Amino acid sequence: MHAIGFGPGFAVNRGGARAVFDFSGGVLPPGAALARASAATCYDASGAIVSVAANVARFDRDPVTGALRGLLIEPAATNTLARSTDWSDGYWLKTGLSASAGVLIETVASGGHAVRQAIGDTGFTAGQAVSLSAIASERGGSAKRYLLLVIGAAPSFSASTFAIFDLASGAVTASGNCTAAAYPAGGGAWLCVASATPVATAAGQQIALRLNASATA
Repeated sequence: MHAIGFGPGFAVNRGGARAVFDFSGGVLPPGAALARASAATCYDASGAIVSVAANVARFDRDPVTGALRGLLIEPAATNTLARSTDWSDGYWLKTGLSASAGVLIETVASGGHAVRQAIGDTGFTAGQAVSLSAIASERGGSAKRYLLLVIGAAPSFSASTFAIFDLASGAVTASGNCTAAAYPAGGGAWLCVASATPVATAAGQQIALRLNASATA
């Protein structure tokens, strides 16, 4: 995620006059305005990721300490996944598991346990960076599983592009052809992110999330 953070404050010199914008109070200072076409997210004081309405400033906080980090501004981005908050929807093809809105539950079937796009394919554009992210946590009493995020493969990428996350610690245990990291998301959950840049423009890529028994591919 590429973002600009204006910390407790900054100053702008214009025509010899010095305008000071103070963000330490967690609100926009007089003379400052913000416009954003849609809702967006940030960390709140409890360390949880929360949604903020369109045209409302996001004052981001440290997910561990709760300390105010300042005004969060990000470049425009497009979510290409429909129904990305409801895996139970028919848009997602389920293999070896069932899904409610926020929980993936393995069946006893052998083989892979995954959700992937069932309707339409994702097309990537050469040189245009993409990220796949999911907020996930382990479920108490369940067998140990790792989260595997699959962005794509050839021809858009030079090789299979994936990352595996340990949802107990947030560690990236394996990755291929991408950069990956996990960030605290509150309540024991992690924001898992894998990012890569396609080398060729192509359709036919299929995003997938898999419950992996191994920490390696």
